Amino acid sequence: MFRLKLLLIVGSVLLILAGINGIREASRFPHPKVVTYAEFAQQRPTEGWFTIRGGVLDLLKTVEIKKTSHGSTTSKYYVAMMAPGDDPIAGATSVVLVVNSIDLVANVEAVKAQQDLPDEKLAAYIVAHKKDLFIAGDVSGMVRPETIAKAQIDSKMDGLTQDYVVVEQNQAPSMMTGVGMLVGGIVLGLIFVRLIRGGRSKVAPPVGPWGQTPNGQQPTFGQQSPYGQPPYGQPAGQQPYGQGPYGQPGQPVSGQAPGYGQQPTYGQPTPPEPPAQPQPAPAAQSSSLTDWGTTPTQPSTPPASTETPKPGDPYS
Repeated sequence: MFRLKLLLIVGSVLLILAGINGIREASRFPHPKVVTYAEFAQQRPTEGWFTIRGGVLDLLKTVEIKKTSHGSTTSKYYVAMMAPGDDPIAGATSVVLVVNSIDLVANVEAVKAQQDLPDEKLAAYIVAHKKDLFIAGDVSGMVRPETIAKAQIDSKMDGLTQDYVVVEQNQAPSMMTGVGMLVGGIVLGLIFVRLIRGGRSKVAPPVGPWGQTPNGQQPTFGQQSPYGQPPYGQPAGQQPYGQGPYGQPGQPVSGQAPGYGQQPTYGQPTPPEPPAQPQPAPAAQSSSLTDWGTTPTQPSTPPASTETPKPGDPYS
């Protein structure tokens, strides 16, 4: 999984950079610039799309660079360009062409097969096949800021100037290719982010001693609660729905109806609740004490006595 993630992130970055560069090239160079070989060799541009006219390819100055990938070896040929009047052997080389044409590759391989001949036969072959060794014509291609193969070209080709230019034959900027690379890099980046998030969500929370979760942290969904504690999400002291203690079916308490959604035990009907008895109203009690802040109740006047006073009563 680590190698897959590494490939995804590296591929995403490379595709995004290549797509941005392709879009930039297509925006800056929508059409090839037509120049003569003399103008191009004098300017020596570092990037752009050009059509070079009036140059001559010198197949005697050819560098082969081999590349091995997945068990197969491929070759790329780098051919020197010169002006029509330059010396093909001792002349300086300011422009090098990366050959991509099938016909031109066939000519290069035919000349390469004759290089092992003795000097006399090789000189005779050059005179006899001068048209095949020095090919004049127009060349179109891309000039890019850096070329990885420059180090190998420097060590294998004679007469190179210090700031020579490498032109990739039949290469042109493409907006569609740049957009496609950019979209592909973004898709790989999204897949990488999805894998990272998926890996984080599968990580279990830290567990305390004896299988208990840390203080203040709820157990994960589907995780068993510690021994002696109710399951996650159920209040303490409450049995699960439809179940009594130790896994037995729930029994209704005598004189009490079963809980909501709970069926009585088979064969034992639920006893009806006794009817509510009306409670007598409590008798009013008088109190000599008064509440704070209330007016005390005045005592009622006793009724007049109707008894006739006896004679000799001093108070009558």
